[in-house]
Amino acid sequence: MALEKFTDVLGTKNAAHLLRRTTFGITKADIDTFATKTPEEAFTLLTAAVATPSAPIDAKTGASWLPKPDEEVNSEGGDLTQFVKSWWLHQMYSAGANMKELMVFLMHTFYPTVESAVEDATALYYQNALFRFYAYGNLKTLTKKVSVDNAMLLLLDGRLNEVDRPNENFARELFELHTIGKGEQTGADNYTNYTEADIKMAARILSGWTNDPNFGTDTTNSNVDTETGIPLGILKGEGLYASRHDASNDPPRKFTSAFDNTVIAHLDTDVVDGKATKEAAKEQVNLLVDMIFAKRATAENFCRKIYRFFVYYDITTDAETNVIQPLADTMVANSYEILPVVKELLTSKVFYDANNTETTDNTRSDIIKSPLELSLGGMKYFGIQPPSPSADITKFYEFYGSLLNALSDQGISLYEPYDVAGYDAYHQQPDYNRNWITVNTLAFRYDFCLKLGKNTLFDGITIDFAKYVKDNVTAPETGRNIVQHFVDYLLPETITSTGEGNRFDYFLKILLGDLSAENWTTEWNSYLSTGMGDMVNSQLEDLIAALLQTPEYQLM
Repeated sequence: MALEKFTDVLGTKNAAHLLRRTTFGITKADIDTFATKTPEEAFTLLTAAVATPSAPIDAKTGASWLPKPDEEVNSEGGDLTQFVKSWWLHQMYSAGANMKELMVFLMHTFYPTVESAVEDATALYYQNALFRFYAYGNLKTLTKKVSVDNAMLLLLDGRLNEVDRPNENFARELFELHTIGKGEQTGADNYTNYTEADIKMAARILSGWTNDPNFGTDTTNSNVDTETGIPLGILKGEGLYASRHDASNDPPRKFTSAFDNTVIAHLDTDVVDGKATKEAAKEQVNLLVDMIFAKRATAENFCRKIYRFFVYYDITTDAETNVIQPLADTMVANSYEILPVVKELLTSKVFYDANNTETTDNTRSDIIKSPLELSLGGMKYFGIQPPSPSADITKFYEFYGSLLNALSDQGISLYEPYDVAGYDAYHQQPDYNRNWITVNTLAFRYDFCLKLGKNTLFDGITIDFAKYVKDNVTAPETGRNIVQHFVDYLLPETITSTGEGNRFDYFLKILLGDLSAENWTTEWNSYLSTGMGDMVNSQLEDLIAALLQTPEYQLM
């Protein structure tokens, strides 16, 4: 049974809730537009087709280095990696009210990558392109291609897995991290969803691959995906045969009862002199992934990840029964297309926390913003304009380089999670998103917000808060109207506005400072008549800095 739909027109708070959880940053205009839409209409806007971005530029040459860099011409590998990360950060920041880039990041959490292990900027870029191609697509098809993706072959030692020296690293993570998950432990190395014997068998199936350092440019041995045009890994061996792939059917290529004793054998016609054809070895990967995705537990595991990403980290018994299982039904019924599942969730009463009147199971305003959402969201809302890459590529990369450093201080080093499982906030039990907050990272989060509010975040880039207020706030000569505006648009939930020491009056006091309400009106009218807004901007900076540093703003 599908989740119950939420069909009301969104309004400001629901629109902001949806946009905060599906983008990396939006403006007041975006919120106003979505406030007039139903969830169904909003989802259509969020998933509108967008152009594929141009490839990153090498600052040394002013041009792309794809399909592979020239060591004598292009920048060094470490610099190119920084360019890829800055380029992706720019895609996130410039995406606007479209969830494509957030879905690319979701795929990145499904199949994490560690740059220091991969050490290849081009492989990182092509993997990102693969995620972008399938961001609204099929998880099973993506998994087949990620399994032989160049970055993944480098990261999890798939390139070292050969017939006479098997390496089980990727096979293990394919089960545990990327698809079906462990389930309950049933023995020393066995789980309900797979066993150690299944890992060993999968390693045989996956043997013989290596990364392609030529990225498809050497036509004597290339593997450019026909659907996406993206170069993938290659099978070792000359000509038609995969010489380092395990082509033997003895012992039988049979999985355990966890996978219904499935056999993935080579046909006699596919093997010559003990070597399988490359096409047969490729098909083995497809059959392995098909086997894993035939188990309902795989759909359930993906749906739990999706729920935690968009709704809440704690999956209660009720949520498992009434949310995860219906979503898994949808995923299976749609053959692992991800968009029907995400749509069902984002247009449901569950997502808007409108499925009951209980206050003990609230899921709104209960996810801690990642550093990406916190930083990019604040910058985007107030219209920070990064340097144009076409005007000055060096300044463009310097801007995003400083932003990457700020994000790292706050707890997310893009493409450098602590381990191959990815960033702790998306997988580490029991805290999940609470892992964003540590003694060190909290200080940097608040410092970033303070600098943004005080206009000291970037040299030469400032926000004219007075102009923003003039353009967007009704009757700003009344200070209460300004506070109400920012509380409505910046904070995820309504704050207290009555009683002694209430939150609303706390912010109003910060805005007014030593001024009375009447003095504020005088200062505002003076700004309108003279254009001199130093006093007004100073008071507004105090208010914005205070709002951005609140516990409420840290949530979404």
